[in-house]
Amino acid sequence: MNKSILLGRLTKAPEIKVSQKNNTKVANFTLAVNRQYVKPGEERQADFINIVAYSKLADFTEKHLDKGLQICVCGRIQTRVWTDDNSTKHYITEIIAEEINFGAKRF
Repeated sequence: MNKSILLGRLTKAPEIKVSQKNNTKVANFTLAVNRQYVKPGEERQADFINIVAYSKLADFTEKHLDKGLQICVCGRIQTRVWTDDNSTKHYITEIIAEEINFGAKRF
């Protein structure tokens, strides 16, 4: 089973594009997710997770999400590999969003 549930805040407004292959709307954004454990005397650490949403979920993202908003993302982990013009392989791991819900409001 490939399932991920993350609660975090958007680091910036989502980037919206339309794919050239099948004319599908795609939203890309990064979620800052705090680590649970904090070492004594240190600041809380966070992981920055790349999220991708497609079609209707991309529409929702474009209309309702903005920098600093806390959301919960449920989805699957996906790893992609590609080779650039210099024959260098690049790897990226991201979450493909299947569900997005609002978290707590900022005060």
